[in-house]
Amino acid sequence: MSPPIPLALLICDHVWRDPNSGKHSVLGTFSGLGCSRFPLVTNLSIYFAVTEGEGSLPVRMELIDVDEERPAVFDAEGIFEFEHLRQVIEGTFDFAKIVFPEPGEYRLKLFAAGEFLTERALHVTPPP
Repeated sequence: MSPPIPLALLICDHVWRDPNSGKHSVLGTFSGLGCSRFPLVTNLSIYFAVTEGEGSLPVRMELIDVDEERPAVFDAEGIFEFEHLRQVIEGTFDFAKIVFPEPGEYRLKLFAAGEFLTERALHVTPPP
C-alpha cells in the first residue's frame, strides 16, 4: 500500500470552515515570521489536503528546527479515514502559544502511517 499523496500544506493565521458547505477558507498564509525578541510566542494554523489513501491511517505533524537539535516546537496526531482511493481529505491543526526559542529555519513535516509525506520551511528571523 502506497502512502497518501499530499496536495497542500499551508501555514497561516487562521482556517475557517463553513458549517454549511464544508469549504475551507485559508487566511493569512506565510512562510516566515519576524520578531525582535526571543523566544517568540505565537499562534498559527496549518491547512492540509491529501488523497489516495486507504482505510484508517494515523497522521502526525511536527515542527522542528532544521538541524533537529532541539525538541519539536510542536507535534500533533490524528487519523485520516479514507472511504475510497480518490477521496481528498482536508483538515487543519490549530496551535496556540507555541514557542520558537530562537531565530532560524524550522521544518513543518507531515507523516501518515509512519511514512514521510511532505514538508514546508518556516523561517523565523529578527528584523534587519
